[in-house]
Amino acid sequence: MHNRVTRQIILRPLVLAETKEYLEYLGCKHSINQILEIYMAIGGVPFYLNGIKKNLSAMQNINNLCFRKEGLLFDEFNKLFSSLFKDADAYIEIIRIIAKTKYGIPRSELERQCKLSEVGGTFSAKLKDLEDAGFILSFLPFQHNRRGIFYKVIDEYSLFYLNWIEPEANTLLKIGKNNDFWQHKYKTPAWYSWAGYAFESVCYKHLDIIRAVLEIPATKSASAWKYHPNNENEDGAQIDLVFDREDKIFTICEIKYNEEPYLISKAYAKNLVNKINVFTTKTKTSKQIFLAMITANGIIENIYYDDLIQGIVIAKDFFNPRYI
Repeated sequence: MHNRVTRQIILRPLVLAETKEYLEYLGCKHSINQILEIYMAIGGVPFYLNGIKKNLSAMQNINNLCFRKEGLLFDEFNKLFSSLFKDADAYIEIIRIIAKTKYGIPRSELERQCKLSEVGGTFSAKLKDLEDAGFILSFLPFQHNRRGIFYKVIDEYSLFYLNWIEPEANTLLKIGKNNDFWQHKYKTPAWYSWAGYAFESVCYKHLDIIRAVLEIPATKSASAWKYHPNNENEDGAQIDLVFDREDKIFTICEIKYNEEPYLISKAYAKNLVNKINVFTTKTKTSKQIFLAMITANGIIENIYYDDLIQGIVIAKDFFNPRYI
């Protein structure tokens, strides 16, 4: 039997519905919002979820797992890569570079910045390893074919570690066992910035459910879109998610993390109209544009909602067995 591999098994992290089911199996009866917050920080890896305590809130669990030196995930990052990859430092270098870019980095730029990874086949193999293991996602941005494949980090724990745990590690080591670091960061500008990015990453892991809820038929692609203005007289635009549909429609999705139902203000409505106009002009499309909102906790219906929005997806939909 020496050196004969008959089958490879790739274990994917649990999606949100499976995470809820697994936590319930462990005796945890957390709400959907609590589970979402946990998932945004540590993802759906069962080994990590085993550390969740049923009598603690999401905030307390994240604090205990990630920001205390005895916590399961305080120094898991380097251990994880060392256990998975022979040339761990090179893989970590790639992850660090990609994680700096919210909307992804083109392969050519990634290759230029990497110092530890060899170019060519070896570099391609490392990227494939990272994608197969669920750390990164490769995609072709809509109408940016000339720039080639882009990569973005989609592993929740890796992003959380690089953004929150690692920068504070030395300070946390000096603090006593009962620190409340994460509680103090809650609802700060940095926290809101992270939550928005993390929720967007979660949405990209549940694209099939988003398609189902919005009743989107087969699509050519689903990716972000961005236009940088060439001069000060032009407007730029960033769209979180675009579905290029076969039925002569683009579904443009705005992704918003919100703890309360989201309210579209007059100013935000104006921004949405501008995004549609820039997208239509710069893509030179004749397709109809549908605008959808993806939010954590729904949306308040008002005149701007009625005028602009053709569909809504909420985090609760990600837990619905109907769409699994």
